[in-house]
Amino acid sequence: MTTAPANAHTTDRAASRTPVAVRVSLAAVGALLLGAAVYLWVERGPALLLDLAHMGAKFLCL
Repeated sequence: MTTAPANAHTTDRAASRTPVAVRVSLAAVGALLLGAAVYLWVERGPALLLDLAHMGAKFLCL
């Protein structure tokens, strides 16, 4: 009967296969998209709500 090595079931964080540069780039792109969405919501919020109300009325034939 063989025994498992001492480090076979360690709970250390596994090494990620994604390079650090790729993870940082994806995080930066996500933050940029989120920032752009917040900017548009703040800047054009009332107009977007009016557009949604108009589209909803046209969709429901009101």
